[in-house]
Amino acid sequence: MEVLLYIILGAALILILIYSRCPYIGCLTLFTGALKSGKTMTGLRCALRKYRSAVLKWKITCLWRRLIKKPLPEKPLFYTNISVAGVRFVPVTLDILYRRVRVARKSVMFLSETSLIADSMTVKDALLNEEINTFFKLYGHESHGGKCIIETQNVLDNHYAIKRCLTFYYNIDANFSLPFFKLVRFYKVFYSDDDSVKNVVSLNDKVQYSYMLIPKSIFTRYDSYTYSWLTDDLPLWDDWRFIRRHRLHFYYGDRNLKSRDLPTFKPNLLAIVNATKKNSIREKNKNAKVKK
Repeated sequence: MEVLLYIILGAALILILIYSRCPYIGCLTLFTGALKSGKTMTGLRCALRKYRSAVLKWKITCLWRRLIKKPLPEKPLFYTNISVAGVRFVPVTLDILYRRVRVARKSVMFLSETSLIADSMTVKDALLNEEINTFFKLYGHESHGGKCIIETQNVLDNHYAIKRCLTFYYNIDANFSLPFFKLVRFYKVFYSDDDSVKNVVSLNDKVQYSYMLIPKSIFTRYDSYTYSWLTDDLPLWDDWRFIRRHRLHFYYGDRNLKSRDLPTFKPNLLAIVNATKKNSIREKNKNAKVKK
């Protein structure tokens, strides 16, 4: 019985080691997925492991160079635009993105929600476009082999200069909660900005999924709702406008269930909505006068 228990524990340990490995991470790697699908969790996990590996290689290099009495290389740093616990990090600033200062050699950078930094609509400034293109295209060169891991919901959300630097990305399909672990399911998507490379998957084809085990302790390293600081200090409106509950009907097309408002950021659509409301009020007043 004791031997069987050791065999089970050994097999479980082997499976954990196999599925805890990160996928291939290039100089620029993108993770995409739906809202709260685990993009930040997966991307940050890979970034921290790559940074740990870079620091280990740096320590070995320092030991060797001390023996041969050579100058020590600079230590790789961890750059990120969100707060991360358990590691000393450098906040990403515009000075870094504009390349007014250089990043340390072999450094790892993690950028969360890159569409907030530059999205597909930020294309009117030619100089800015060139700065973004140069930063991401030459990051591997200028960092002497560093890694840049980014995440956003959709590859099309990114600025076109970022998309031009991609040959593939990982799309997170789902994540499952296990005891002490999160199991992330994702697949690799080859990408080209001009659609010269296509991923044709029919209903009869099998998607080649990959899996990654991430310990739930990763949630102690960052805030899953890190951008809530934008509204955390806003007051909660006490005087909410509630609509009375409608009674249920056993037929379709109840006019009382039609929405009477359409909040929108589109000015033209808002003009149509307001004009429709005015016409509706005018018709109601006209019908009321006729009935009298």
